[in-house]
Amino acid sequence: LIKSLGYVVIANIEPYTLPNGEVTPAESFTAVCYPGLLPGNAYGFNLSGLCISGNIQLAKHVEGDKIPQRFVCRALLSAKSVDQAVDILRKDSVGMASGYAYNIVSTKDSSKEMYSVEVAPVEGEARNMVSVHIIESGDMGSNCRYNHYNMYEHLDTPQWMAPSSEHR
Repeated sequence: LIKSLGYVVIANIEPYTLPNGEVTPAESFTAVCYPGLLPGNAYGFNLSGLCISGNIQLAKHVEGDKIPQRFVCRALLSAKSVDQAVDILRKDSVGMASGYAYNIVSTKDSSKEMYSVEVAPVEGEARNMVSVHIIESGDMGSNCRYNHYNMYEHLDTPQWMAPSSEHR
């Protein structure tokens, strides 16, 4: 069903002034979207060379008064670098309601490293737990690929185990 309803968004957003006088920067990104969800939930890239994909993580703790991960996925498409993307995830102001894992790479970073970034809410605090794992070529095995399913692999947080993810 999703295959026939999914679509690609190519967005060019002009700077604009917020009511408090702050000016938001211009953005330009391309993202695959699922019906009813914001761009960034599946995979996408921006003109700064940042490529992002991700999947939900089943943290046992969910914070109902924090930002839904769908909004954070969209915010990452505005990042100009891997460091800026990680800073968005670490921002101490509200935190995410649920867990997520992001695969992030920059085509303009001379290191050509790929990152697996796992995020989970911190109970009762306005921040996230964030683990950044640099994917080494040895992590990819002989087939030169890195697999990450709906389970935390390098962030120590209680999680629900999905049978389909365990099987993979």
